[in-house]
Amino acid sequence: SDGLGDGQQIVVRFIPREGIDESYRVPSEQLAIPANLTRLGLSQIINGLLALDPPKPFDFLVGTTLVREPLQDLVTALNISAELVL
Repeated sequence: SDGLGDGQQIVVRFIPREGIDESYRVPSEQLAIPANLTRLGLSQIINGLLALDPPKPFDFLVGTTLVREPLQDLVTALNISAELVL
């Protein structure tokens, strides 16, 4: 078992890429988020943290892999421990 069943959470830290506009930087503390979030859900978190209106879409990487599926599926596909902070 990968340890990520329904209702599970993953601990993440949002680290902006080099050169990103300062207005898009969020606090770098760890957040526990639902493991079933996709790019859209992650974008909603960032938009909420930054109070962006209108909301903007964002891309997210786990390592060098773009998030295009639920985080729990990506963690499984990349063979990443559920204990690791993403």
